[in-house]
Amino acid sequence: MDIYEKGDTYKNQIVSLDIIVGNYNHIIKCLHPVEEPLVKKKISEMEIEINPGVEEHKWKSLSIDTFI
Repeated sequence: MDIYEKGDTYKNQIVSLDIIVGNYNHIIKCLHPVEEPLVKKKISEMEIEINPGVEEHKWKSLSIDTFI
């Protein structure tokens, strides 16, 4: 019931996450080998920032509805 009540919040998060993942994947996929050294540090920084979303945050995390 708790998840259902927060449906709009989760829908917004899903849309935002889809945009973020799409942009990240596009950058990684379209990166030319000669460009990689130029942006490698920034990509590493992005991966550090998104890691909590991959490793730690789950649907039942206490503050899941405050990430947007």
